[in-house]
Amino acid sequence: MRKRINRPEQAAALAEMLEKSRARVANTELRKGRQGQDVIRNGVKTERDTQPVQVRMLKAQIKVLKQIASQEDRTASDIIRELVDQYIEHCLKSWPDGDALSILQSTIRQTGYWEEFERTPAT
Repeated sequence: MRKRINRPEQAAALAEMLEKSRARVANTELRKGRQGQDVIRNGVKTERDTQPVQVRMLKAQIKVLKQIASQEDRTASDIIRELVDQYIEHCLKSWPDGDALSILQSTIRQTGYWEEFERTPAT
C-alpha cells in the first residue's frame, strides 16, 4: 500500500531545506568577503588581503616565535609578515642594479605591494 503524501508537511520540509541552503550560501559569501567587509580567516579579521602559506621551520624557531608573539600581544603571522616586509626593503636597498632588481621592482608595482603596505597601520 502506498504511503499517503502529506502536502503541508512536504512543503514545510522543502521550505526548511531551502532556508538551510540559503543560510549556507550566505555564510560562504561572508567568509569569502563578498559583502564588502574585511575577510575573516580562522576567526581573525585581517586588514590585509592574506593567503595561507605553509613554511617549514625548525621547532625551536616556532617556539621562540610564539613566545615573542605572546609577549608582544601579536600573532606569529603578523610578525612573519613584518619580517618579510623588512626583507623586501633590504633587497630593494642592497641588490645591485640589474635584471634581478628590475624584476623585483616590477613585481612590486604589478602587485600593488606599496599601496597595500602603506594602507596597513604600523604594528
